[in-house]
Amino acid sequence: MIDINVIKENIKGAFNHDMFPVVLIVFQCIFFVLYGVHADYGLEKDEVTNITETMSYDNSPPFGDVEFYYSFFQDAHVMMFIGFGFLMTFLRRYSFSSVSFNFLIAAFVVEWAILV
Repeated sequence: MIDINVIKENIKGAFNHDMFPVVLIVFQCIFFVLYGVHADYGLEKDEVTNITETMSYDNSPPFGDVEFYYSFFQDAHVMMFIGFGFLMTFLRRYSFSSVSFNFLIAAFVVEWAILV
């Protein structure tokens, strides 16, 4: 005979096992929608003439801005991508998963920070 409880448990196990990739894909789709709605893609509308023009990114930033902030940017990313992930590699059981989950979470955080 077919036991309904066994079938329910098998479905629950498969559903729980396959939820992580599904949640990642859903979050990535949410990011796509948020970027599409809230990001600027180089078009600027002039309020007076009501004409849409492409913004020019050829101008260099003010002198000293890149040199000043780049070291902070670099240090923070080295800590995120290398430091925290490899900090847990001494655990034999979780060594590979700690690095991979760290990269995955850091990638989502970088996407969210760019959006914010």
